[in-house]
Amino acid sequence: MDRFVDGLMAVMHFVLSAKGYLIIYGGLALLHILLQYTFALLHGVRLRQIADERSKHRREFSGPVPDSLAVWVPVYQEKLTWLLFCLDRLQKFKFAGRVKVVVVDDGSYLKQIAKYSHELTTATGWLPAALTLQDCRRFLAGLSEYEGAGLGLKDSQRLEFYLRKRLELLDVFEKYRNKARFEFVLLAKNVGKRQAQLEAWRKSQGYKLYGTVDSDTGVNENAFALLAENFRNPDVAAATGYVDVGNWNHSWLTRLIDMRYWSAFHVERAAQSYWNCVMCCSGPLAVYRADVVDRVMGQYVTQTFRNEECTFGDDRHFTNLILALGLLVLFDPRATCQTEVPTTIRQYIPQQKRWQMSYYREMLWSLQGLRTHSWYMTYDLTMQFVLPFMLLGGVGVTVHLAINGNAWLTVGYYVATILAVGFIRSLYPFFARKDLGWGTRRWSQLMFMGYGVVHITILTPLRFVALFTLIQGGSGWGTRIA
Repeated sequence: MDRFVDGLMAVMHFVLSAKGYLIIYGGLALLHILLQYTFALLHGVRLRQIADERSKHRREFSGPVPDSLAVWVPVYQEKLTWLLFCLDRLQKFKFAGRVKVVVVDDGSYLKQIAKYSHELTTATGWLPAALTLQDCRRFLAGLSEYEGAGLGLKDSQRLEFYLRKRLELLDVFEKYRNKARFEFVLLAKNVGKRQAQLEAWRKSQGYKLYGTVDSDTGVNENAFALLAENFRNPDVAAATGYVDVGNWNHSWLTRLIDMRYWSAFHVERAAQSYWNCVMCCSGPLAVYRADVVDRVMGQYVTQTFRNEECTFGDDRHFTNLILALGLLVLFDPRATCQTEVPTTIRQYIPQQKRWQMSYYREMLWSLQGLRTHSWYMTYDLTMQFVLPFMLLGGVGVTVHLAINGNAWLTVGYYVATILAVGFIRSLYPFFARKDLGWGTRRWSQLMFMGYGVVHITILTPLRFVALFTLIQGGSGWGTRIA
């Protein structure tokens, strides 16, 4: 008995020691990476086996592919180049069945127009609740007539700027308005993505599948057709595709984000998909079974947290509601799209803070799906929560050893290990990304270790900021402004 107690005390002493902590953290992180790669590879093997069986036997598996699709596209103050790219791709994608694309403008620039036209509206009553294309043209043409009604020169110039911005947006809508598959809806005020999707949902009744696309995203020609194939299985309620970075070569940051996106989808989501429990269907490209969405839409648009309406973390919450029903959620790497990502740290930090806040908030809803899904969902969710805190602890231990313990060799081992793991992780996409040639983009994959620096210096501290802000009930979600 004494030997057992002595042994246990020795183990506890090692665990609580600085070196022991680093070894345990490194072991857990390595185990997690290996499990993710293993299940991601098995997911790819399973997809190839299914494709081979279909090709060999030329027969349908399970049920038929749903034959109607309604795609939702919420728009809010989008860059015109990306919006045109989005609508052009939506006009051209292929789908064997009935298709409808519902584009909902969430009151783009109406807040700014209302702000700078308040006195003018009070004096003349000329500004309607929602500005159509004709309204913008008419008011721009006669704007000088209203300056005497109490609108100063500076406010007049600002009003003209935002009226022109809205006019440019509506001109893009007009280009596609008469296309067979499009329907455009102009909301009278900015109400958030969920309410915009609710309006699109109301316009989509009678369709068997609902698709989501962000307004800065262009889907590939067969993306929706490939995602729809997953719904042959009647237990599949949602499927998401790969979101590629369209502006990957803009800066060093976009190159790192490009590598991170590939890993997030082809490793993390692929591993989850092997166990049928993808925990977040990405808004840029996802498809949902319509009758399942109809069941949870009310919960989705009325979600509250700390007595406040939730307007962000939409994709993760939508997925959580479906997982809680015990239904399957998959990732299909064959379905792809291209999207825009932040090009500067100033843009990147608010986006990541918003994502981290919604992640921690949504953990409360993720727990509801654990009882109906495999052990891997519980394991993965636990590691997602624990490892970032252990990483920060590891950084603290390393600094402590360097300053107080004079253990620079241990510090060197730790830093070298981080860089080595980053390099090893970069080898997988370097060889696995068949979509790349042998040019700059492939070789840049080897610099994925640089993302580790961003992760430690920016993202890990940002997790604590996001968690603290969420606990304090802060509303600073870092939303897009004009």
